[in-house]
Amino acid sequence: MREAVATIGKRERTRRHIYDCALKLFGHKGYVATTVGDICAEASVSRATFFIHFSEKAALVGEASLQMGEAWESHANTLGDIPAVELLRHFIDFVFDNMVTPEIAAPMMDDFRQTFGGNMAPGIGIGTMHHHGSLIIARAQKDGTITPLTTPDILAHHTIRLVCLYRVFPVGTHDETKALLWQLFYSGAGLTDAA
Repeated sequence: MREAVATIGKRERTRRHIYDCALKLFGHKGYVATTVGDICAEASVSRATFFIHFSEKAALVGEASLQMGEAWESHANTLGDIPAVELLRHFIDFVFDNMVTPEIAAPMMDDFRQTFGGNMAPGIGIGTMHHHGSLIIARAQKDGTITPLTTPDILAHHTIRLVCLYRVFPVGTHDETKALLWQLFYSGAGLTDAA
């Protein structure tokens, strides 16, 4: 049993190392100009190792979402027991403040959509930002503060996409853009009072 735990730990460390090296290269060369070969060279891993962990370069979105999801979970634990709609506001602010730079996030998300189309599986799962957003939205729907006419899954995707859009094309200051983002989400979710 001890060997299985060590193997899982090594696998996770390798996956994170590949992602961290990719993110570094995206910052230097840009997302589009960085190839899987570049990432493998930077991470000192073979292409086979890369493809064991990621089906495509675009699948790195899943690791980004997972790592950000872990950071969100730590942050959310400091907030205490607050109403779901307030937690959702914190979630949107957190995503806006902590998403990788727009110069990386926008082409990365575009590549993800082009590569996987409607298949969101490589970018979602337990512990990802999408997962956390879906749980918060479901709780807010149960409380009656968000319309139940749209699924938590769709609203979580909508939230993340709005953040990407407004990180790339801000409207006013950082805080003004976040406030607008919240109003857009809140009205789009069919709520009556933009708290």
